Amino acid sequence: MPCLQKLSLHGNYQIFTGEEVGAATCLSELTLRGYCIDTDSFNKFLTRSSLKRISLLNCICCSLEVPLKSDSIKDLTLEPMTMCQKLLPVFPCLEKLDLQGMDKTDCHHTLLQICEYYPKLERLTLCVVPGQIGTMRPMPDSTDVTTKNPISLLKKLDKLNVLHITRIDLTGIDWTTCEGSNVNYIHLKGCSIDGTGAEKLVRTFKHLRRFYLDYCYLRQPRADLFDIDKSSTDGLHWLARYCKISYYDVHIEELREG
Repeated sequence: MPCLQKLSLHGNYQIFTGEEVGAATCLSELTLRGYCIDTDSFNKFLTRSSLKRISLLNCICCSLEVPLKSDSIKDLTLEPMTMCQKLLPVFPCLEKLDLQGMDKTDCHHTLLQICEYYPKLERLTLCVVPGQIGTMRPMPDSTDVTTKNPISLLKKLDKLNVLHITRIDLTGIDWTTCEGSNVNYIHLKGCSIDGTGAEKLVRTFKHLRRFYLDYCYLRQPRADLFDIDKSSTDGLHWLARYCKISYYDVHIEELREG
């Protein structure tokens, strides 16, 4: 298969070493589903390959202490993250990362690794498994600012410009800690976010040009700022006049009477 460029393999959790691919010297895209990856052997395969994109779907690693390593991978999809909850692959040239099926409790640890391992990252997707809601809520008892507010880690990724977040509770997040970020596109799906936080978000991300909220729960305080009908003179549309703000199938929390 020397001329093969794209390959998708489905397994039944048998060992995968990379030798199965053979001399696929032109292979640039590999998708593995349902394999147990022999980390050491697979790393040797990655070293001699020309892969640019890899998707690991329902895979597990034989070793949780030895990370996958490659200087050529630019696009990575992991689904779910059970194979790498302790250690993400070390791909220093990575530009696009899609983390599907994250555990609801690992957002802070995951973001720490992302900032350390992927300095060239341009596009990031964080998606918690269906049926669960992740959290990035502040931890006021912590002395570490990134633990208090994990989202602040995003400002360390100076090349990041696209951010997708799915099924994570963003209520109470202090977005001002992301001051200086170059993100210009944010898509929230199935998330909770309060009006005050959304106001801080659009004020903080100076380069933001598209802000999409799909299937989101828009909460108090200041849920009125979401101004879906664009009638408010102090809502998000007014605050971010150069940004396209779009809502789809959202629920707005009403003020409690009394």
